[in-house]
Amino acid sequence: MITYPTSVSTKKAKDPEKYFRCHESEIALCNGAEQMLKNAGITPADINLEELRKKYESLKQEKAVSLEKAKLLSDDIKELEHCRQVMYDYEKEDERRNQQVFRNRDQTL
Repeated sequence: MITYPTSVSTKKAKDPEKYFRCHESEIALCNGAEQMLKNAGITPADINLEELRKKYESLKQEKAVSLEKAKLLSDDIKELEHCRQVMYDYEKEDERRNQQVFRNRDQTL
């Protein structure tokens, strides 16, 4: 007989072994989370779900604002990269013209 952790859902299932096999990963995650909370000294009674929901919504809004700022900054970076490339091209063209002027002057001398 296979031994497996028991949970309320597993005990209520018509076929507990089948239920466990189908939901083993979820059960393991829940058990692990429960253990981590216990190790941190947090009990379910200490958790204020409404406060967590408000904090989650606040964080989602901050994320949306940050993503918008990132998009704007990305657009600015593209524009600056374009300006840099234009300046680089101008500098190379100017350098080429100066070399040509010096060659022409040297040839006339």
